[in-house]
Amino acid sequence: MLSRAVALTFTALVLAAAAAFPAGAGAVVFPSVAVNESAGNVAASTSAVGIGVGFGSSPGDSVKNVQIILPPGLLINEETDSGACLRATATSTACQIGSGTATIGGASTPLSLFLVEAPTSSDLAGVELVAGPLALSGVLTFYSTANVGIEPSFGVSEELTFNDLPTSPALSALNATLTGLTLPSSCQPATVTVRAASQKLPLTMSATAPFTVTGCLALLFQPTLTSVVSRDTGNTGANAGFTLVIPTGDSTLESMKIRFPANLQLNPAMDSCFGGVPCAVGTVTASSPLFPASQLTGSVTLGGTVRGPALGISFPPPASIQLHTNFSSAGVAIYAMPDIPISSLKLNITGNSFGAVFVGLCYKALYSARLNPWSGAVTTIQSGQAQMGNCRTRKSRARVTGPRASASLSGVASGAVNLSIETTKGHGAPDIASLAISLPKGLGFNRTTPLTRRVLSLAGARLASARLEGRELVVRFKGATARSALALRAPLLVASQALRQGAGSLARGVSRLVVSVTDSRLHETKLLVTLSVS
Repeated sequence: MLSRAVALTFTALVLAAAAAFPAGAGAVVFPSVAVNESAGNVAASTSAVGIGVGFGSSPGDSVKNVQIILPPGLLINEETDSGACLRATATSTACQIGSGTATIGGASTPLSLFLVEAPTSSDLAGVELVAGPLALSGVLTFYSTANVGIEPSFGVSEELTFNDLPTSPALSALNATLTGLTLPSSCQPATVTVRAASQKLPLTMSATAPFTVTGCLALLFQPTLTSVVSRDTGNTGANAGFTLVIPTGDSTLESMKIRFPANLQLNPAMDSCFGGVPCAVGTVTASSPLFPASQLTGSVTLGGTVRGPALGISFPPPASIQLHTNFSSAGVAIYAMPDIPISSLKLNITGNSFGAVFVGLCYKALYSARLNPWSGAVTTIQSGQAQMGNCRTRKSRARVTGPRASASLSGVASGAVNLSIETTKGHGAPDIASLAISLPKGLGFNRTTPLTRRVLSLAGARLASARLEGRELVVRFKGATARSALALRAPLLVASQALRQGAGSLARGVSRLVVSVTDSRLHETKLLVTLSVS
């Protein structure tokens, strides 16, 4: 319960608010709130917190709906009585989470709060308030300043809601102490917020009271991160798993940035996930001393664009939390995580019917991670070796060979230059993903010529992009291919005067060009190709 001094202060707040309300104004309810932390406010500890709420109203009106929004990190223990309360359909002493008094019809009445089964699948739990003749069924949910969906969830906290209160006898005040609460790991300024709606008008008013936490920098933060990477059987697709473990009593995790091992690359087969509806590509699970595992099991999705891939990490109702992430082929970062104690967090990035998210190469490589606590303590840096699993392949008599290329040049003397380049993947080697052509002395690219089909055509593959990068023409395919035929024509190609005059004798320095072939595993092979000149 609130101390006598806090209770008197709370009463004064209610009377002052009532006196300030204009006489004759429309019906409305205006709340007030006071907080008592005399039981202790040390970060990450378990304590009791007193919350006093008053509902001043204009004549003839009373409170209909009330929401009590706790500050981020101040959490009710859903695992009370080893989680049995979440299956209880009736109140029991083992599931009591608070006590105090309620002012009903002007009379102070003892009250009790109990944790019970959630009314719907969208609620974390149910909360029963019993005070004399008044029995209210409320719900416990997560509250966020940004809802799950397109926007990530920020400032995740718990919200206790009671709706459809009776008009008579009217409730005018609640003075309760919530017990067994876990306090935040963050010492940033926070508030308890109360919102109340009127019986007569669809109008919600709010009030806040400061909430203070101390001793954050004294918290330990000793997490460990491990990684398991394994290739799919029979192909180069790879799954990546990361497991974070945080000792009980340590600070909660605010953010982490994982750098993938170098033997992982994004798989081009996942391009179908970009530019449309994100694809489901994995799972995320967490364990916590305060919440059942069923509420902390979520999914991983891949979306965004080819140039800006996005990894979505979300937990469905009743948690309804979407984490804020940054993702690239180099790694994934997760920011502004909820101030919720977790014992472990497992992130598994696998794939779907298109293939695995990653292509795995069979060699040992290092991963690393930067882990930041909500307590404000020093960042923890973790690293380890991610050895690729399932890399055994069947022995074959066939020798893997490199890619091949041939080229022919015509029309030099007339100035209508035509260059044809044919490429074929090597035997037993991956398909070709892109080409980079570097011309010999005497030939050049006209950088003012648009790269249209009039000057550039492709057979055997679909063109994804073509652009000049320095002295090279880089051509990328839509999907890798076993062979391709590329034709380049004037005015994109220009020949020097000396070359035009000596074309018939195969002038020195003209007979060879460099073709760089990059396969679907991102391996580049440079080929020196002899030109056939006509």
